[in-house]
Amino acid sequence: MAGRREKPNQDAHEHHRFDQDRGPPLWHQALWIGGIYFLVSFSWIILSDWILLRLLLNEQTLIQVSMIKGIGFISITTLLITFLALRLLRTIKQTTRLYELLFAVNRAIIYERNPTTIAQQACRIAAERGGFQLAWVALIDSETSRIYPLAAWGRTAFLDQLVLDTTDDAHMTSPLGTALRSGEPRICVDVQAADYMAIWRTRYEAQGLRSSAAFPLWIEEKIVGAFCCYADQPRTFSPEEISLLTVFADDLAFAIESAYRERERRNAVEALERSERRFRTLAEYAPDAIYRLGLHPRPFTEYISPAITTITGYAPEDYYHDPNLCLDIVHPDDRPHFEALLNSQARTDGPLTLRWLRKNGEIIWIEQHHTRIYDKAGHFVALEGVARDITARIEAQAILERYRLLSENMHDIVLFVRKADRRIIEANAAAEEVYGYSRTRLLQCTLEDLRAPNTRPTIGGQLAAAASGGLIFETEHQRADGSTFPVEVSSTSMRYGGESVLLSVIRDLSQRRAAEAQIRLQGEVLAAVANAIVITDTKGTIQWVNPAFTTLTGYPAEEVLGQNPRIFSSGHQDRHFYAQLWATVLAGKVWQGETINRRRDGTIYTEEQVITPVQMHGNGITHFVAIKQDITERKEAEAALRTAHDALIASYDSTLAGWSQALDLRDRETEGHSSRVTLLTLQLARALGFNEEELEHVRRGALLHDIGKIGIPDAILHKPGPLTDHEWRIMRRHPEYAYQLLQPIAFLRPALAIPYCHHEHWDGSGYPRGLKGDEIPLAARIFTIVDVWDALTSDRPYRTALSHQAAREYIEAQAGSMFDPWVVKTFLTMLDQAGAPVMVH
Repeated sequence: MAGRREKPNQDAHEHHRFDQDRGPPLWHQALWIGGIYFLVSFSWIILSDWILLRLLLNEQTLIQVSMIKGIGFISITTLLITFLALRLLRTIKQTTRLYELLFAVNRAIIYERNPTTIAQQACRIAAERGGFQLAWVALIDSETSRIYPLAAWGRTAFLDQLVLDTTDDAHMTSPLGTALRSGEPRICVDVQAADYMAIWRTRYEAQGLRSSAAFPLWIEEKIVGAFCCYADQPRTFSPEEISLLTVFADDLAFAIESAYRERERRNAVEALERSERRFRTLAEYAPDAIYRLGLHPRPFTEYISPAITTITGYAPEDYYHDPNLCLDIVHPDDRPHFEALLNSQARTDGPLTLRWLRKNGEIIWIEQHHTRIYDKAGHFVALEGVARDITARIEAQAILERYRLLSENMHDIVLFVRKADRRIIEANAAAEEVYGYSRTRLLQCTLEDLRAPNTRPTIGGQLAAAASGGLIFETEHQRADGSTFPVEVSSTSMRYGGESVLLSVIRDLSQRRAAEAQIRLQGEVLAAVANAIVITDTKGTIQWVNPAFTTLTGYPAEEVLGQNPRIFSSGHQDRHFYAQLWATVLAGKVWQGETINRRRDGTIYTEEQVITPVQMHGNGITHFVAIKQDITERKEAEAALRTAHDALIASYDSTLAGWSQALDLRDRETEGHSSRVTLLTLQLARALGFNEEELEHVRRGALLHDIGKIGIPDAILHKPGPLTDHEWRIMRRHPEYAYQLLQPIAFLRPALAIPYCHHEHWDGSGYPRGLKGDEIPLAARIFTIVDVWDALTSDRPYRTALSHQAAREYIEAQAGSMFDPWVVKTFLTMLDQAGAPVMVH
């Protein structure tokens, strides 16, 4: 990192600031063009009319010349507006591209911790997304003052044999040099025109570069380098680009600084951990074998403590004399793990458990705690550690694990019962769970405590039989809460702890008994159920039907068992229908649908059926179960109901249309308004993704948007002059009247959003409830824009209609206050695409 720098006198580099000026800003150019346009328009309209009136006395000729003049004026206006729009669009695209660049760089480097990788990512993204031909990160060597590239992307040949020094005034005239000295961004807009870039011009031309910019990298109030980017066109960098690239450089400097700090912190932590491990090993494991193995040119024992003799039978001298012994004592199956550790292939410094071979051939288990030792060059040169014999622990753990697994994974109860007093002396976890006793309380119980009262008289005989040769029998046991449950007991006599005991394995039969009862119940239910049920194998062969099936189809069970359901086919479904059905159920999915089938007597009926695949014991699909019911009458009733419903809806819509027309006729100033806004509202709602059902509610709401004005007196509604405050309060209640009128009608409830909320404003200044933002239903936000648009572009007694452009400007100006900005954007886009909305005036 470079040393601290004081910002130098910037007068010497002031020409760089002037050099980066790309001319007047866009607003200044717009004012200039507007002024010229005003003078031309004024001359064109006023002076030309004055001249024509004096030169052309023929009225027909005057009309023709005026038409030509009007066409010319329209053409000039169109060209000017197009030019300004293109300039604005280019500025927006440039700004968007730079923000995307800034976002991409921040996302790429946020989790990176390598300074070089961070810089490389930044250069790549700047070149690829920023459209620069070269981007590179320059850093200052604090010891030599030399400038070197940390990373680069693009036309990197520009940097070949590039030697820069912060003390070399001749070469520090470039944007890079002046940025490093001034601490501010420096831009050269055109190498060919900048005299101070003469010494650099040849290098720029060789790579086809015309302009460049450099942005200083500040870390802890010190300039450590700069981010440089180059373009193949002059005057590339706008003020907006310079501002964003400055932010870009600040983010990059922060990321590089964080990466360097993280690297230094990691190195310090790793050194501290290595030291702590070394001393902890020597201090904590001295009673065990302590060793140090050298690794070069091959593994050998540098030191091993005398405890190794007790562990392996080999003396320390044996290891010193035989370099291979440190590997030979490791069991052949475990040797690859130890060799991997010595070859630095194992990346963990945690304990390593291996099997070793004692001198007498006996296998022992060793737990090794070790530490890698590295030289100054970072090479792994030695392994220090402690070896502990854990054979007894491993064997004990194995025995305990076997017993633990046996006890914990048995669902059956295991009890050890002392014959002398019938007391429980040992029990597994299942016994605690089933009986509801704690282990302490369970070991205080006798066998009588666990038996149901009515079975206790048989205990003596069963114990005698079990003691003589073992016994399996069924009985009832009792839980801690007094409830009883059926069990199967397998009891046998054995010796345990020097006394005679009975080992009893007890199985709870509650679930088996419940399952048997469930199976019996299911059989009775299936036979009695009103719906027809058919069970087939995976090929479709019928294996079982219930009595309701015979009632539905007329086929007795004996005629259809072993048959395929195709015998019921009526021919109304084609092969494709059945192919889809089979594909669904064979995929393990439930199929539900309707089919038209033929009964045994030849009559046709419609049935609704659900076919469910049956998978048993993880063996895949074994059967299909079909549940059927006759829905012929229901289908006929549904058809009649649909006909009546359609007629009712048509009647409702006719009534709504009549209401809307009546409202227009009452308010003569807005005649035809409802039909126009309805058409345009539907057009905009469809563009915003409304489905057909939602569009129907929008249509009804638009037609009835002013239905509440029924409650407004004619004196107020038709008043020719301005309304008083009191009259406005009455007028503004018409949305509430609309709510009171329509809310009780369930059919029109979904359409209430527009009549009730179309006078609410996006900023909360509307009425009747002062809703704000997304609190306003979307349908109402759509209609509000359309309603205002129609009002502005329609003639009224007190004013003529505004032009579409003037109305558009008003709509744009009210976005964010009266209107939802997102809906405004879609509305204007729709206008641009259609040229003009489909409306009836």
